[in-house]
Amino acid sequence: MEPGEDPYNELAYLSPTNAKPLQSGWPLCCVSSRCRSKIERRYVGLRSATGELVAKKTQQPDERSEPILDLLNVKQISLLPYGSLPVDLSDLNSELTSLGLYPHRLLIRFKGGFVPNWLLLLDSDNMDYWHMGLLIYVKKLEELPSEGLIELFLWREFYRLASVGSTYSQFYTEFSLQPEEMDPAWNLSVSEKEIRDWLAGNMNAAFKPSRLTKLLDEYLPSCRRSQGSFETFARTLQLCLWSSQHFTSKVTAFDLEQFAWQCQGEQPDSIAKLQASSGITFGCDGSIIFSAFLDMLFCKANSVTDESRTQRVYHNMDLPLSAYFISTSHNTYLTGDQLRSDSSVQCYVSALRQGCRCVELDLWDGPKDTPVIYHGHTLTSKIDLEPVLLAIREHAF
Repeated sequence: MEPGEDPYNELAYLSPTNAKPLQSGWPLCCVSSRCRSKIERRYVGLRSATGELVAKKTQQPDERSEPILDLLNVKQISLLPYGSLPVDLSDLNSELTSLGLYPHRLLIRFKGGFVPNWLLLLDSDNMDYWHMGLLIYVKKLEELPSEGLIELFLWREFYRLASVGSTYSQFYTEFSLQPEEMDPAWNLSVSEKEIRDWLAGNMNAAFKPSRLTKLLDEYLPSCRRSQGSFETFARTLQLCLWSSQHFTSKVTAFDLEQFAWQCQGEQPDSIAKLQASSGITFGCDGSIIFSAFLDMLFCKANSVTDESRTQRVYHNMDLPLSAYFISTSHNTYLTGDQLRSDSSVQCYVSALRQGCRCVELDLWDGPKDTPVIYHGHTLTSKIDLEPVLLAIREHAF
């Protein structure tokens, strides 16, 4: 790729064939915000079915891979030159330099809590490929319709349920490909009892065995249900959530008009407008299958918010600064309460990256006449002023 070229122009770059090296697992060195003092060598792979990066310590067939990053939460992916780290990670420089074998560094920042979260991947040759692949894959995740997000959620829950159940299989010895590429011999499976327990624990839906069996007998042949496949899990969840629904398999044009008029308080032609904006396919008679009807209700085109106003600045920004409400923070440096919590430079980074334009620096005299920041006359920890100023310079402007 040429410098400055938009990587999203060639989404086909991450085809199933090209993605397999990322999915099959790659030996990388990893360090994260969760344990920044520990640099580990892991086999890292992309699990496309669940939208996650997964890792394991060895390639032993009896070791399963564990999720280390939800790619839906990624905020920034940066390819760093050798010897370069952001100021909030500068304390890692000496240790990384001592390794000497991993000049290419990929920094991934992601959402989760107040303190900034990040994952740093190191490799000698393949970081360009990882950078490109993850940029494209994250872009695809951002564009997923509601139907795709629901399927992603179901795959994640199915993986977790099968990984702890008695029917745990060898599927976790390999990083998964897309669901349609999976070898049936490696498939995970779950029992009806495990599905019942999951529904009770996660969805607050208690089902007697006889009732669940009756539902499944009606919609799924016993030969397919006995395999405990993903289809069984997803279909069971759908049946249990919508067991008392008014519609069954199809919603007619008359049903849609009544829904718009009686439930939505709108004119019947609102359905036609929603159909055009959502891209959902209707039958020749104006009917729609029930699952597509749900997709239409939860699609972005039917969102309660105006997406054109949430994705860009539309206000007049030419007035003096005093005319605007300024997003400010209080005790910016604290990770917790005002009495005994830790102070951290990363709290400034987090506040600034979330759009905060005013931060608090609580300055006190430190050792050797150097200023420190902390909540005075309390047990909160102290941080030096200099790294805070460097962080503000890097992330505020």
